[in-house]
Amino acid sequence: MSDDTFPRQVATPFGLPEGWKAMEYMYKSGKSAGKTYVRFSNGKHKSILTIKKAIEKECEESGASYEEALADYEVRLAEHQEQKRIERQMAGALSGEMKEAGVEAFRSQYGALEGAALSKLKGWRAESVYRETCNQTAVTYYNPEGRSFTTVKAAEAHLGNLILNGMAIPDIEEARRSLVRGTNGKVINEARVEIGVTKAVDGTLKVSAKRARFADPDAYEEHKTFTVLLANGTDIGNILRQQDMPAKEASEWEVLSAEVCKLLAARGFGENVDLVIVRGVASDHKCSSLQGLYYRMVAAVDDRPCYQKVHKVQSGTLACSGLYMFWSKNKGQWRFGVLDDAKAAFAFCIDDQISLTKLTQPWMLLSPAS
Repeated sequence: MSDDTFPRQVATPFGLPEGWKAMEYMYKSGKSAGKTYVRFSNGKHKSILTIKKAIEKECEESGASYEEALADYEVRLAEHQEQKRIERQMAGALSGEMKEAGVEAFRSQYGALEGAALSKLKGWRAESVYRETCNQTAVTYYNPEGRSFTTVKAAEAHLGNLILNGMAIPDIEEARRSLVRGTNGKVINEARVEIGVTKAVDGTLKVSAKRARFADPDAYEEHKTFTVLLANGTDIGNILRQQDMPAKEASEWEVLSAEVCKLLAARGFGENVDLVIVRGVASDHKCSSLQGLYYRMVAAVDDRPCYQKVHKVQSGTLACSGLYMFWSKNKGQWRFGVLDDAKAAFAFCIDDQISLTKLTQPWMLLSPAS
């Protein structure tokens, strides 16, 4: 990143007093050259190193008690950190007793989950890697939000956690009914049969022909109803009203966007965060998981904006997924998928425009037949 990018304003950290902003700078010389650091300011006070010091300066100006303000900050910070911990649990990052409780909750209702059934759950997928060193195949499972699970038990814990929190989970029995069986009647885990990548003894990866075809342009098709709308959180209502969509749908998007903006503001992103609405994919389409809201991240990718999918969970908190929309300089395209342009995208657009509002080329989505 070039020197002229700095200083730049970054996301406001939790607890920074109102009216203050966080500015990121880059060391231009010395041992730390190229590294960045953050300072806080409110116009009158500059280069404040810590949030506590900013609170102290704020109290000096207002005449408020610093001790009381500091105690209030520490209480709110502890509550914020606890909320973040809960959000991680809701997103599936469980450990220890919570993990075991999730597994028990799932198995008590559905029994042990088969890997073959896990990959059949609506919105889930599986990727396999054959390791020549140990002659074994490792399977990674991905939920609709792109979160990865390297073991079936970890997925059971995640699904069980959703059950414990009163949230809906995919139809397990429907997935089991769609299992493929061999001539001997035993269930076949298709993810282990259709190996996508082989990891050689020397550590190099060899992509199978099937995997290469998966990322080939011929595996994609133009999707005329796929819509990507870019708007600032404050004007998204006006943007929606200009679209050719049912009033009820526009109203639902506006309400959801307002809720997400409020939750993002609570996380320190400010009230004017850029949002992207993705719509127009049938629920049974392979790429249906792309639909939803994406927020603009602080960090850029290939010097262009990067957006991450975000959603409000049943508890009222915010959760981020592993799905991103970003520009790939290497591929020369806007892409939906994981932040790795070496992997196949769910969708792409080859229009070389910095602003998403200026795209004129169609979006190409992974075809259902791929």
